[in-house]
Amino acid sequence: MSEIQKNKAYAQVLEILNHIKIEDYYKLPKEIIKALEVNKEEDKSFKYNKEKDFLEQEMLSETKLILAIFFKRYWATDEQKAKIRVYEVNKITAIEEEKKKIYPQNVISDKIVEEKLEEKRQSQLALLKEPNWFKKIITKFKEKFFKKTIKS
Repeated sequence: MSEIQKNKAYAQVLEILNHIKIEDYYKLPKEIIKALEVNKEEDKSFKYNKEKDFLEQEMLSETKLILAIFFKRYWATDEQKAKIRVYEVNKITAIEEEKKKIYPQNVISDKIVEEKLEEKRQSQLALLKEPNWFKKIITKFKEKFFKKTIKS
């Protein structure tokens, strides 16, 4: 994305923000609004049309992306955020599955990595079950110390 296009997107976002509910506007951090204002490049060709549906508006894809981020971070309810997370996880999973179909050698390397991770987990569990050298020394010290005090 070019700098000019990004700055035009900022101007479009500000134009759209002029048409949202005031309580939603104030959910945005002031620093973001200031950054948009400072970096915007006027886009005389864009005017938000209240008569059209949001998706029918002719705006830059960068504008849509910025507004989507605002929605996710500031305007979405907890339920909507949960749905977005589920969608994102499903999308990432689908992309990973597609990659495995296209690049099957990754499946082999992924299996090797998973096996090595499992070996590492098992060795760490074994270490946890075995008392460490410091505990062994303390235990021996206590045994000797308490044996001496009992005899005395």
